[in-house]
Amino acid sequence: MLLMSVERIVLAENYAQWQTGTVDDWHVATNWADVTNAPLPSPGYPTTNFSVWIGDGYITISSQDVTIATLQLKSGGILTITNGCTLTITNSVNYQPADQPIGFIQIPNGYVNILNPQTSTVSGLYIDIGTNDTTGYLDLGSTLGTTNGYPADFGVINSVLISITNGGLRVDASNITMQASSGVRNYGQEMTFRGDWLNPDGTTTFIVNGTGLGTIDIAGNFSFGGCKLYATIDTAGINLIQVGGDAILTNSTLTVGCIDALTTPATSYDLIRVPSDRAIYTNGMVCCVASNGGFIYTVAVDMSRSNYNYLVITPGQFLPSVTITNPVDESYFTAVTNITIDATASARSGSITKVEFYADTTKVGEATNAPYSVIWTNVYAGCYELKAIATDNNSNQGVSPSICVNVQGTKVDGRKVFITGGAVITYDPGCAQ
Repeated sequence: MLLMSVERIVLAENYAQWQTGTVDDWHVATNWADVTNAPLPSPGYPTTNFSVWIGDGYITISSQDVTIATLQLKSGGILTITNGCTLTITNSVNYQPADQPIGFIQIPNGYVNILNPQTSTVSGLYIDIGTNDTTGYLDLGSTLGTTNGYPADFGVINSVLISITNGGLRVDASNITMQASSGVRNYGQEMTFRGDWLNPDGTTTFIVNGTGLGTIDIAGNFSFGGCKLYATIDTAGINLIQVGGDAILTNSTLTVGCIDALTTPATSYDLIRVPSDRAIYTNGMVCCVASNGGFIYTVAVDMSRSNYNYLVITPGQFLPSVTITNPVDESYFTAVTNITIDATASARSGSITKVEFYADTTKVGEATNAPYSVIWTNVYAGCYELKAIATDNNSNQGVSPSICVNVQGTKVDGRKVFITGGAVITYDPGCAQ
């Protein structure tokens, strides 16, 4: 029923469709088809109250500013706004998400303003901002620079990925909600939110890169219940998320990656800041370190530091690094056999004191000196997951990536195991008739 009502609203307007496969500047009048209800305004391109559908063509706005009512980008359609020109969409974008796959909006050095007065969901878009220089801009909500009168609720963006290489993103609305695999990837540029940024489901990713001098400023609440926040550390630290209201990260996942190898334990990295009279909620938040971090860390709220509360991550000592070098992953053996397991290990915050070897959850041996090696004896048939755990003189432990070994032949209970094509077949001779 909702889609039907939205469709009636759209069809009540004038609309035009750019033919599939075309490559043109917007002002060229010839490739338009299926224009209904009214002729195209002179000199022939749809503006103002027109709804525009673009097929899998490549359309560029480079010689004029354009204002339209709604925009529908079909799969493979690419709309580029460049040369300082502006595209304003007064109503909605891709208003039938079930029917229209993702389209592309590129803003290398232009400006796009999507008003979306909460009439429908903005869906199915990949928006690339500032690929050429810092003048590419996306504004969700009111017109760029508006200081009052912006809408109370921009509404929902669904399956929308916003990538900010240069330029910036502004949300000039009291709040905006992201859903269904939406994401913002910020590579150190300006992001300003004058209301609440709400992320109610677990599929949204918000990426904060430490590179550059850009800021992320949210005037209202920052709510990340059940969603993913990815922060990247480099030599410049992390771009701080400045929140004017509460920062709510209940049941969310915070992942910290590292662009640069951190050679010494660092001071605390500030991630989120709120005023001292507002709160940072982390109930149920899970934090993990990805990429080449490899350090012990703590995550805590630092209260009332210079009139602000901060969510900070503090790297401590580095964990040992360990890798199994023999056997290789998915090796085959015939039971009953002995298997030599070799590993390399290094410690960045001390020296290695031992390397322990495990087959599934069973410890099969340990070595205290390099080269680190054990012989796993009397191995019967089965599939086993091997891992090594290295311990340094500070009692820090690092775990190797797991590998699998396949041993076919006879199990310890007399049953036969055959391993082929990734399948494991166990045969009990006592059941044969």
